[in-house]
Amino acid sequence: MAPSCRDHPGSQGVAGAGAPAARRGHPWLPAGHGSRLHWGPPSPKATAVSCRRLDRLIDHAVGDFTVTVQAGLGLKELQEALAERQQWLAIDWPWGSGSDGSDSGSVGGLVARGLAGGLRHRHLGVRDQVIGIGLLRSDGIAAHAGGRVVKNVAGYDLMRLFTGSWGSLGLITELTLRTAPVPPQRRGLLLLGKARPWSACAAGCSAPASPLN
Repeated sequence: MAPSCRDHPGSQGVAGAGAPAARRGHPWLPAGHGSRLHWGPPSPKATAVSCRRLDRLIDHAVGDFTVTVQAGLGLKELQEALAERQQWLAIDWPWGSGSDGSDSGSVGGLVARGLAGGLRHRHLGVRDQVIGIGLLRSDGIAAHAGGRVVKNVAGYDLMRLFTGSWGSLGLITELTLRTAPVPPQRRGLLLLGKARPWSACAAGCSAPASPLN
């Protein structure tokens, strides 16, 4: 049974929903667009507090290759906005998205899950691209860490801690991320065919190597 999901306008509305629940001891579940709440264990008694309406692109420092957004902004909408300045967030569409990025969820949800695909081999994972974070603690108190510049070493590295935490530490409300130039060309290679039986593969591996001519 999936938890109910409530949208709250603005960061004050989100904080106003989390704090009373914490005081009453009532569980609340951090959520972005609520599209992947079924991925985790069921929480039928928890109310999902959504940051869907926190959907602003706050600042795009084109020359510094950084972007600051509210966590409810859709990943597809962010990529489209960055593409207008020939930049992009170098990450794969999350599992369950369409090939065009539809149903990709929010930027905050992407960071909270911390999952990455094949692009991490070239551009590193999601946690390596987060340089600043705003969050709502479980007691409803707002906090910030990091900054809006790449070379920022002050304070604890809460960005890495919250990346992949699946909302267990609090609700992400704001993010500053690295961007990258859009590559001039991108190509994919799709290989199709029948997989060989494991017994045949094992036999091939154990066969003696033929001498070189």
